[in-house]
Amino acid sequence: VDTNKISDRIKQLVIEEFSKEDEKEEPTWVVGFYTSGTNRVKLKNGYANSHYTTHETFHFLTDLKLNYPNLIFQLDLGNKLSKFINEGLTEYLTREFEKSNTGSEYVDYSYPQNVDFVEFLHKILGDSLIKAYFTYSSVDFLEDFSTYITEDGNPNRKAFEDFNNSLENVHWLLHGKKETKEQEEIEDKEKYVNEVCIPIIKKSIENIVCNAIRKKAHDLEYYNDGVLEIKKLKDDIFKLRDNLRIFEKNKDFDFSSLEFAKLLENIYRKTLTIALQESHVQSGKIEDIVNRLVDPMEYEEGLDPSNKPYSSMTGARIKIELLQQVHDDINGKNTDEELMAHTKSLIDKRLGNKDNYNGNGHFNITAFLMDTSLILDKMNIKEDLRQVIMESIMFRYLPKDVNRDLVKTMLDKYSKLYVTLYQKQQFNKRNVIDSKFIRINDTEFIEKRDNKIFFLSYDEKTGTFSEQEINDGYQIKGYSKEAIERFGGKVCKRSYERKVRRRTNYKL
Repeated sequence: VDTNKISDRIKQLVIEEFSKEDEKEEPTWVVGFYTSGTNRVKLKNGYANSHYTTHETFHFLTDLKLNYPNLIFQLDLGNKLSKFINEGLTEYLTREFEKSNTGSEYVDYSYPQNVDFVEFLHKILGDSLIKAYFTYSSVDFLEDFSTYITEDGNPNRKAFEDFNNSLENVHWLLHGKKETKEQEEIEDKEKYVNEVCIPIIKKSIENIVCNAIRKKAHDLEYYNDGVLEIKKLKDDIFKLRDNLRIFEKNKDFDFSSLEFAKLLENIYRKTLTIALQESHVQSGKIEDIVNRLVDPMEYEEGLDPSNKPYSSMTGARIKIELLQQVHDDINGKNTDEELMAHTKSLIDKRLGNKDNYNGNGHFNITAFLMDTSLILDKMNIKEDLRQVIMESIMFRYLPKDVNRDLVKTMLDKYSKLYVTLYQKQQFNKRNVIDSKFIRINDTEFIEKRDNKIFFLSYDEKTGTFSEQEINDGYQIKGYSKEAIERFGGKVCKRSYERKVRRRTNYKL
C-alpha cells in the first residue's frame, strides 16, 4: 500500500456535522456516512470522536470514484469485492485501529457478521486481502482468491462472481432489508438468499478451508527430511477447524448443529484426501488411509421437543490415537530404498503433468527447476542417489528440444536458489496483490511487487535473496524503473555503441 498516497488523500478529508436536511433524509439509525466521489464525511452530533469517524475515513481512502475516476466497471461485482466484504474489511480494520488506539481489546464496532467472515478470510488469505482493499484489488488477486472457493482449487471467474453475488445479497438481508418497503419484494429476496445464496456461501467456506490445505500440501510443507508428517497435517486441519467456529455460533449463515457437524466431517475427509494426493502415497491407498483416520459422524433420525431433525448425534473426529501408526505405515523405516521409491512417486505425480510447464507453446524451465528443486530438497536425498534421480528426471520429463545438460547444471549449482525462489513466491501470494519475477541471469532477478520494483540478488552463503528497490531516476546494472515499466515487465538492455536493442525475457 502506497502510504504517501494515503497521506496526500487524508489531507483533503473534511468532517462535518449533520445538517437539518441530512437529519430528514437519512434513516434514524444512521449516525454517519460518506458520499462517494466527495471528500466529506458527515456525522451526527456527538459521534465525531467515535469509531464511526474511522470507519467512514476508510471508505474515503478506498473510494473508487476518487482513486480510479476512469474505471468503467465500477459497479461490476466481478471486478471488485462485494459490499459484504467491503463493509466487513472497513469495520474489521476500524476495530483493529481502535484497539491499537485505545489499548483495549473491548471496543465498539458494527457489522459483526461481516467482520467475522473477513477475519476468517484474513487468517487464510493473509495481508493480500487487506492490500486489495486499499488498492482497489487486481486481476491477479481476484484470480488467486477464486482458487480458494472452487471445488478443485483452479481459478474460476464464474465461481467468484457467484460467491460475490451471494454475499452481496446476504448483506442486503442483514443490513439493507429495512430500506425496502414492498413486503412481496422482501419475501422473494429472502427466499432467494436462503435457497440459493446461503448454500453457495456454505460450499465456498468448505472449499476455502480445503484449498488452504491443498496449497500447503502442494508446497510440500508437511514433509521433513523425506518424511510425511501426518501429525503436522492434523494440526493444520484443527487450526482451520477452529477458525470455523464463528459460523457455528453465527446464526445468520444458518448452520444447524447437524449441518455444522457434517461440514466438519467433509473437511476432515477432503483435507486428508487432498494432502495425500499431493504426497508420495499411491492413489489406490488414499481412501483406505482416510477411512482409517476419520471416525464418521453418527446420528439417529427422529423428532424431539425442540423440533431438531435428529435425536442424538456424535460428531466426526480424526483418530489421534492412530496417527503414529498411519505415519509409520506411510513412511516405512525411511531407508534409502524407501526414500528413492517415495521420491520417484512424488516426482511422477508432480512432474508427470507436462501441462504445468507448457504455456504459449514454450516449456517453462524455471517452473520445472523450482518444482524439481523443491522435491529434492524436501526429500533430503543423498548426493549419489540425487544424481541417479536427476538423470531419470532429465530423461523422462524434459522435452527433447530442451538443453538437458544446462538444466542438470542448474539443478546441481542452484537448486537451493530455486527452492528459496519458490518459497518467496508462495509467501508473496499471501502478502502482496501483484508479484512478478523476471530473470536477469543465474542469480539475479527483477521483481515487480505491487507498486514497487526491486532488484534481487541471491547470496549462496546465506541461501537468501537481498533486495534493493529501484526508484525513479535510479538504476541498477543498467535497469531503470522507467525502462521496466515501459516494456511491461520485460527486462531490456540497450547497447548504445551499436545502437542495437537486445531483449532477454525469462518468465517464471
